[in-house]
Amino acid sequence: MINHPVIVLGAGATKACGGPLTNEILPAALNGEMEPNNPKTLVADREQLLDLTRDFLCECFNVPVKNFQITENDCPSLCWVLSMLQRSIEQNMNIGDWKGDHLIKAKRAVEYSIFAVIEAALKGNSPNKHLHRLLLEPLYKQGIEPSVISLNYDVIIDNAMFALGESYQTNKPPNYGVEFSTQQYFNLCKSGTFGHLLKIHGSLNWLYCNKCNRIDLFVSDGMRAAKALDELFNFVPYDDAYSCRGTPCRNKKCNGFVSPILVTPTYIKDYENQYVESLWKRAEKVLKRADRVVIIGYSMPTDDIEVALLLKRGLDHLPREKITVVEYVQGDEYKPFSKRMPLENHSTGLRFRSLFGPNIDWQTSGFEGWLKDCNMSNRSTF
Repeated sequence: MINHPVIVLGAGATKACGGPLTNEILPAALNGEMEPNNPKTLVADREQLLDLTRDFLCECFNVPVKNFQITENDCPSLCWVLSMLQRSIEQNMNIGDWKGDHLIKAKRAVEYSIFAVIEAALKGNSPNKHLHRLLLEPLYKQGIEPSVISLNYDVIIDNAMFALGESYQTNKPPNYGVEFSTQQYFNLCKSGTFGHLLKIHGSLNWLYCNKCNRIDLFVSDGMRAAKALDELFNFVPYDDAYSCRGTPCRNKKCNGFVSPILVTPTYIKDYENQYVESLWKRAEKVLKRADRVVIIGYSMPTDDIEVALLLKRGLDHLPREKITVVEYVQGDEYKPFSKRMPLENHSTGLRFRSLFGPNIDWQTSGFEGWLKDCNMSNRSTF
């Protein structure tokens, strides 16, 4: 009997549901693959944000924005860009000719680009791609609380957990491990929560004011998969969350501006933020009591030392066969198990082998393929 299942979600889990990988976001934004401007929002602000993104990337990172189609090879790493912006703003340094308020606006513009691309992908999410719901539904039905550690900025897992809580757990929302100042979310939690959702890299719908340390949970139009989310959307709509001039803090006694908490997966970790620091501590505790772990779509890049350490410290107690790593190798979902790529022949597999040895449950059919494998073999995912 599994009592403390933990799911770790990397970018590959988002990709399996039709969302973008991190290195696909900037090209998609520059090529216009995003949600059109919302008429409720000041169009001039949205257009200026897009123009600012293009100008900044062109002038500071030599992106050929006049090209008809911009590719991944034309763009710098999104993590690189966000890290340089954050560091430069904190140290009051320039990037090229961009400095001060112009650099802050550039950061807002890039954040809006991330939001717009992910929002468009989320709205276009096909019903047969609700893989997170399929994964978690058996646990919700049985009353087994899952703990999800997400490394992603998107809200696909949020949607799934709110919807499942509505269907099976008397509308109980997930516990984010964050003390939001948003009254409506606080009201939803009065009757209790079900499951933990620890987004240790932050989230696009968490808006934080570094002047008064207030954090709010906002809901975008694409994140409305349950009645509770509809209520939250009506209370804290996200339509005006991005503006060149900044979004004012909801604390009436504060004149600060808010921005999403987006901790870059590499380079700089914003552990000085009290909410992020608390989440990482919670995540380690959750892992240390886990009796089953499934890691989906996380390649464990060599420069992401913090997450590797988190997994190493948190899972050293667990029998290796209780650790499932789900990776996607093209074509493996159509092959018999004996013909699929073994752990020792895959770069991600080798990194996981270094941490946990060769006896982990290594799966290469991808998120959707692994769920189908379990269903066809009448084998529980947990």
